[in-house]
Amino acid sequence: MKESSSNSISFSQIIEKFPGITLDLVCEILPHRDISGNIIEYDYLDSKSNVSPQGFHKYGIGPFCHFRIPNGYNGKEGVYFIFEDDNKLKYIGETKNFETRFIEGYCRIDRRNCLSNGQMTNCRLNNLILSSIKGNHQIYLHFFETYDRKNIENKLIEQFSPPWNLLKGSQRSNDPLSQNNSIREDSSKPGGKYGPLYEYLNRAVNNRITLSYQEIERILGSSLPSSAYKYQQWWANDDPSHPHSKAWTNAGYRVVSIRLRNTIEFSKI
Repeated sequence: MKESSSNSISFSQIIEKFPGITLDLVCEILPHRDISGNIIEYDYLDSKSNVSPQGFHKYGIGPFCHFRIPNGYNGKEGVYFIFEDDNKLKYIGETKNFETRFIEGYCRIDRRNCLSNGQMTNCRLNNLILSSIKGNHQIYLHFFETYDRKNIENKLIEQFSPPWNLLKGSQRSNDPLSQNNSIREDSSKPGGKYGPLYEYLNRAVNNRITLSYQEIERILGSSLPSSAYKYQQWWANDDPSHPHSKAWTNAGYRVVSIRLRNTIEFSKI
């Protein structure tokens, strides 16, 4: 019987269902932090870049974090597991070289992988890990060495439907970044100048997001109008005379706090 993805799948449940599998703990994933203890986040939305935000795929906007895994896994093939708080299965993947997969894929996101033809999974997983840790969760990485990695991965995903996996075929996607409450792929997507802000908020996972004016302009790739700096009404929600408000309302957010020339706070509806 397939486990419901709404339930928390623990380490012991996997062992019970698949008794031949052993899950070796690789490490707790710990993003790099600054001297004050804050996670160092980064993205590639550089205002000096010749690539506009529209040139990035939907997971390439970031933010991302940098982390490391221990040495000793080079050339090892098998199945890896990402757990939240060591008792909630979040993701299952397979690889021919575990160390290379993480070091070159997930541990640090290269700019080229953020572009429209880049590796979306790398960006998606790194951001999900970052968001979970920022939400006061711990992330643990486990590994099962096996040559039968693809077959085992398919069986495990079929059985447990981990919420961070994108299920294939006729199965519904459980990706939290593509569910209706996160990414809404519909005709309400606004285009034009404020489309990149919609894309940014539409893929966000936090209930509240505070952005400075400078951050918003980096996302847009252009300057906000002077009225956005002078008048709170410019940030009104669902105002028919301000169609730019669809950039956040259609993404499932409302403006709840305005500090003119400073920051704007968005809250999930």
